[in-house]
Amino acid sequence: MIKKKFILKSLLTSTAISPFIFIASCSSSNINTDNSTNKSNEKNSEVKKELENFDIKIAYSGHEPQPTVYANEPLTSDFKSNLSDEILSKYKFEVIGLLNPNAKEGTVEVKYKLVNLKDSNDSIEKVQVVGGFFKHPFGVFRNGDISSNHKLAITEGELLKYTSKTRLERFNEDNAKYMELLKRQDRAAYLKNDLSDEQIAKLDKQAFENNQETFKNAMYKGFSVPYLDKSGKAIGLNLNMSVQVGKGPSLIDEYVDEPYSLGLARTLPSKTYKQIGLQTYSLYFNNPGVSAQHGTTWILDFKKPEAGKYPTTWYFATNVHVADGMKFVDDKNYPTRSKKVKTNTVQFLRLKNDVGTRTTFRPTRFGDEYENWAFGVENNPFKTIYMGLNFLKSSPKEYLAPDSPFADTEEMADFAVFEVDFTKFNLNEVRVYTAGKEVAKNYKTHEELAKDMTNDYATKTNEHIKFLSTSYLKDYDKIGRPFANHPKDPVFAKNGNKVIDGLFALGYPITGLGSWLDFFLDKYEDANDLSEANNSLSLWVNGYRKWYKKLGTSETAANTGLKDEELDKGNTLSTELGYRSFITRPGILDMMIGSPFSNKSPYEYPADEDKINELPDSFATTDKPNNFKNRYLSYGINYFLRHFAAGGGASGTSVRNQKNELVGIVHSSSQSARTSLASAFRSEGVTYNGYYGPYQMEEYDLIYGGGKNQRSSYREALQKLYGDSYQTNLFDKGLKLENVPQEFKLSDKKINPSEFDNSI
Repeated sequence: MIKKKFILKSLLTSTAISPFIFIASCSSSNINTDNSTNKSNEKNSEVKKELENFDIKIAYSGHEPQPTVYANEPLTSDFKSNLSDEILSKYKFEVIGLLNPNAKEGTVEVKYKLVNLKDSNDSIEKVQVVGGFFKHPFGVFRNGDISSNHKLAITEGELLKYTSKTRLERFNEDNAKYMELLKRQDRAAYLKNDLSDEQIAKLDKQAFENNQETFKNAMYKGFSVPYLDKSGKAIGLNLNMSVQVGKGPSLIDEYVDEPYSLGLARTLPSKTYKQIGLQTYSLYFNNPGVSAQHGTTWILDFKKPEAGKYPTTWYFATNVHVADGMKFVDDKNYPTRSKKVKTNTVQFLRLKNDVGTRTTFRPTRFGDEYENWAFGVENNPFKTIYMGLNFLKSSPKEYLAPDSPFADTEEMADFAVFEVDFTKFNLNEVRVYTAGKEVAKNYKTHEELAKDMTNDYATKTNEHIKFLSTSYLKDYDKIGRPFANHPKDPVFAKNGNKVIDGLFALGYPITGLGSWLDFFLDKYEDANDLSEANNSLSLWVNGYRKWYKKLGTSETAANTGLKDEELDKGNTLSTELGYRSFITRPGILDMMIGSPFSNKSPYEYPADEDKINELPDSFATTDKPNNFKNRYLSYGINYFLRHFAAGGGASGTSVRNQKNELVGIVHSSSQSARTSLASAFRSEGVTYNGYYGPYQMEEYDLIYGGGKNQRSSYREALQKLYGDSYQTNLFDKGLKLENVPQEFKLSDKKINPSEFDNSI
């Protein structure tokens, strides 16, 4: 049944692009084939020789910005030549066909004709490739179907058999198919470590015992692998030294939604998403002479105010790689950051509190559903409080292979916190905008400003954020959904009555940036929004693609028939295989194993040139690696999400469950894998029982601290700046370790993957 559906879709897709085939074939009738006289041929050859010598360049001149247009969308009238008026007074230039549009390369072949105005028999026809159109990573055009490559290929008869498999059995089946594709790529590059077949077989046995990928498969995936000495003992991690290996999508994730599902644009499916939306902002800041930056930020905490007062000192969370671009004067915790340029404007955009759910919004450039607060930086209202850099006392040099090119690095979790002191703003200079038009606010007090911008968060105590106290790696039953709600599914059979956590993510990618585009926008209906795609944002959630414009509740609206309670269940972790480092724990990876850095190199902190060898913060000192240059490898538990792979600007998106417990923070995404990675706020640590030699994941809590070898946390950063007695909403008894709630105190008992239950 599934196979038949795909064939039908393929035929429909072919039909949609067939006009280009017809144009090409019809144009052949215009080609001059008259060779009746030699005299005519001689005359024509002279003129054609002149025509052939013209240096003609064809360019797109359509109304819509070329980077937002697919190569199969322009008309012949959308192209012009560089021919001068003098030449065009003698010859007619005409585009007569558009051939072979290429979605992946963003090119189309433009067939043109040049005709002598005095004698139409004198003409030439040529084809020129024109590039610069939108490049789709999967080589399909707008709303195209890519299911042929990735759809879970099981028939109705096989479905029950697949459902009855355990997670381990599904991994083995799906991974075998995934590896067939992956092995066609170039392998990653590692330090030379010649191993015998016997040694590899022994490693594979240890890998399985510790819930890890086999040695060779791990290398194909670009994972870190054990490095063995001459005696065969694992003495360190051998990291991929080349670019990050490409990732493919999950077959199971594809099965439950439409093809190419990267999430849901400009829609609040439920009240939970709306609540998150009112606590989440697009963050924009401008540094003169440098490109402006966007990220996503959200309310983390606030300083306890005097009785009867509304708080005016607030704490917002985002990524390190977002916060490192904010250049503030008074950064006592991070004094080494480069100050060559200084931030002069910071803006916070969020939804208005009266927006509806189950409706579709416009992007922010023309959308009336948003408010944007613009602040100056006079009087130093902003301050960096915490960055997850070098947050452990241990260092990669202690567990990497000898001669590793990354021995000069420290570890990082891509999480940062900054402070906003509303009392330092000049109320007369604060500006608020909706769809580019200024909104009159006339704030009388700083409390009034803070209350409006934070949507009265402080008084809505039932909506305050909390944190997940036990990681999903330790308690996977809380997040591990069954493949199907059917008695044959081993997970459902065991946990059928268990309430499984749902995950919620909401961020603000730029509507159109590089190869990213809000694919839901229609070329004609949303033409204005597409024209401003580079200057606009698209609210993005981890909802189903098939919900777009189908959640209306009126009698005339398109409706999926889903009830509010179904939409309020959120989504879950991805089953993608290219990031998964624990083979029976879909959606979870150890970053030092599965993805220690993005692209091809560690993260580099922008320190002053004369301080590049110094640690970035002013916390208690630790020994630096030799030749330290502020480079960092990603560390800790990460979760990767189903149906959320937003573009630039979504960095910093929070991941929460239905209890409003913070789970992690999104820092990177992969459109090809159709997922995003989110740093977990907490890990109990992981032991691999010597499989990776000395490497084992440390326990840590980025908010509360307290890990055995943890060096810093948000709590400790506040403590250094303001002292033990400083009180916030999260730390209402002060900042001493003894005041941390018991459920967040770590026990120095690491998770042991060899003890995972693989029977379901």
